[in-house]
Amino acid sequence: PNIMGHRDVNSTSCPGDKLYALIHSLRDRAQAALPPYGESWVSDNTPKVLKPGQELTVEVQALNSGTALWDNRLPAPMRLGYHWYTPDGSLYAAEPNLEKQTDLPQPVKPRESVRVQATLRAPAQEGRYVLKWDMVQRGVTWFAEQGNLPLERVVLVASWAGLPVEKLVDLPNELLVLLPPERLRTLPLS
Repeated sequence: PNIMGHRDVNSTSCPGDKLYALIHSLRDRAQAALPPYGESWVSDNTPKVLKPGQELTVEVQALNSGTALWDNRLPAPMRLGYHWYTPDGSLYAAEPNLEKQTDLPQPVKPRESVRVQATLRAPAQEGRYVLKWDMVQRGVTWFAEQGNLPLERVVLVASWAGLPVEKLVDLPNELLVLLPPERLRTLPLS
């Protein structure tokens, strides 16, 4: 349980009998106050650097921290989606239909998590962006509109992100540090 008395975890001389008798009702009240649309982010492997227009699969794991079932069936399935924003916080709208939504592989009960292999497409225009992953119930609401925090990642979209290893060594250090570690490990040392 998320609410417990200290006697539940450690021996104590403090009896706390009056308050301890209320813990069950406090748990019930806290559970009843949870929103139906709740999400917590467990993990993701969103790259820090992408090529313009690059499309790839990103694994995102989310926990259903609300009280509603994340149903993946029609007519209003829950999906994992995203939006791109500019560094000043404005929605990037220069490319319509850039965002994709990915179906959940199965329904997700409250307090369960799900791993989603989501399709991500980078903007075609180079620049620094903020990517916000969010759950969405199709035709109903994005979870961020219900007070949840989306999963935010700063992503640099740059044409040099796809350069072969032998060309990467010519990049200045301030660009090299933006590359994912697996690309850096392949650089020849001289």
